[in-house]
Amino acid sequence: MSELQRIPVDADDYGMMLLDYLERLWPDVHRAYFRRQVLAGLVRVNRIVGTPYTRLRNGDFIDMPKVEGRLPPRKAGPSRKKPQLELRHRDDALAVFEKPAGMSVEDAAAALDLASWKEGLRSDAAASGLVVMVPTVAAAVAFAKEVAAGRATITWAALVQGRVDRESELIDKPLGPDRRKPGMVRVYEEDKKRARPAQTQVDIVERFVRHTLVHAIPRTDRGHQLRAHLAATHHPVVGDEDYGGKATLKISAIKRDYKVKVGMRERPMLERLCLHATRVSIERPTGPLVFDSPLPYEIEKALVRLRRYATK
Repeated sequence: MSELQRIPVDADDYGMMLLDYLERLWPDVHRAYFRRQVLAGLVRVNRIVGTPYTRLRNGDFIDMPKVEGRLPPRKAGPSRKKPQLELRHRDDALAVFEKPAGMSVEDAAAALDLASWKEGLRSDAAASGLVVMVPTVAAAVAFAKEVAAGRATITWAALVQGRVDRESELIDKPLGPDRRKPGMVRVYEEDKKRARPAQTQVDIVERFVRHTLVHAIPRTDRGHQLRAHLAATHHPVVGDEDYGGKATLKISAIKRDYKVKVGMRERPMLERLCLHATRVSIERPTGPLVFDSPLPYEIEKALVRLRRYATK
C-alpha cells in the first residue's frame, strides 16, 4: 500500500464534500482518480472511511495514499500563502511595498509608516500586488514623467473576459469623471475637454476560450485607468462589476456539461478583482531596481482550471 499522508481541513473549506475538496487540492489530477480512491475505502476522514459526499468541517483531517500529481497539497511556499503587507524597499526617494487585495493604499502606507508619502502610480483597494510611493507631491510629478518616458514601469497582470485578438495594443483613450457614476471614470472619445489623455500598453500572456490573461502597463496615471481602458475594448477585468465585468468566475462558465449537484450552491473559483501588480522596474543612476510579485494563489488556481477546461 502507498505511503499515507495527512491533510488538515481549513476553516475556508467548511461544508465542502470530500470529492470536491480533493479535486480542488489537485486541479491537475482527474476527478475519477479520487473517486476510485474514495470508493475503494482508501480515504479516511477523522479515521472513518469517507464517501464522495462526506461533508468536511474545520479541524477535520484526511488520511489517504500520497497522490502522484503535479500539484502537491498544502505545499508551503509564497504562491500558497495569503498575500501579506510587506515592505520591499525604502530609501529617501522611493518606497515599494506589496499589499493584499481589499486593503487600501492609505491603510497600507499608514501601517508601514508611510502615511505622508504619495503614490507613484495609483492602485485600487480591490487590486493586489506592488505599490510605489514617493515622499512628496513634486516627487510624484517627477515619477509620472519617468513613467511616461518608459524609465519606470509597473506591469499589471489582469484576467479579462473574452478572447483578445491582438497580440499587443496601445490603448490611447482619454478618461474623465463619469458624472452618472460618482467615483468612476469613462472614456471621452469626442468631448475631450472633460477628459485627460491616458495610455495603456496591453500585451497578451495567455488565451483561453472565453478569457485572456494580459499584461497591462500604464503610461499615464489616471484613476481606474486600467479597468476603464480594458472595459472600453470590451474586455473588462474578471470581478470588476463596476466596469461591466462579472462579479465571479465559476467552473460552470468554462467546463462543458458541468452541473451543480442538487441542493448545492456552486462555489466560485474567483471572487475578487483579478488585477495584480506583478512587476516594478525603475531606472536609476546606480542601476535598475526591479521587484516581482507572483500571482496570488487564488488567481493561479483559477488559471490551472482554465488551462484544463478552456484552452480549445
